[in-house]
Amino acid sequence: MLLAVLALCTARAEGGTPLQDDATPYTSLAAAHAALEAGQLDAARAHYIHALRQAPTAVEARNGVAVVLLRQGDAAGAASWFRAALEVSPDDPVAHAALYSLGAETAPASEDRLRRLLGRHPDAAALYLALGNLLARQDRWAEAQDAYFRAYTFNPDEPDVLFNLAVGLDHLRQRSAAGFYARALEAALLRPHSFDPEQARGRLHALTATR
Repeated sequence: MLLAVLALCTARAEGGTPLQDDATPYTSLAAAHAALEAGQLDAARAHYIHALRQAPTAVEARNGVAVVLLRQGDAAGAASWFRAALEVSPDDPVAHAALYSLGAETAPASEDRLRRLLGRHPDAAALYLALGNLLARQDRWAEAQDAYFRAYTFNPDEPDVLFNLAVGLDHLRQRSAAGFYARALEAALLRPHSFDPEQARGRLHALTATR
């Protein structure tokens, strides 16, 4: 489920030191996001690094490098960059969500800290998704589904948010799960995603076949 949080982490981070007031860092970040969306990971990383040369404390660029490393399978390197983002913005919700989803903390501590962070960032979909994943690992599906729904409220078009909400509803035997599996598959045709479409199609077929 980390990959679902990763998909949200590609969004621009909030908070931290603002970028310098010139076009270069913004241009580099725009190019980095475009490359990341296209799956051009080496190019995306190069653009993020270029942005950091212009604005060394740019949280968005630090998180961006971390996301690239995660997609390349370097979880340890990604964690280092997420921690680097927290060095300049200790309250950054994207970095916190990713680090908690990497399993760096024990479950009770993570839950308490995530809930405190959500108190300060009540519209941070990545934090809600991370909380939902943590609760799901403990089979606390009713609470997980609530967290997934809150993530959906703030990011209703994200394929992985829709899929995780469907999974939560599925575990609770809610009929609405089928609709969210279908919506996740539709959204996946338009936006990058981390979930397995075959798994979603399989559950959708199983749920609709029994009606």
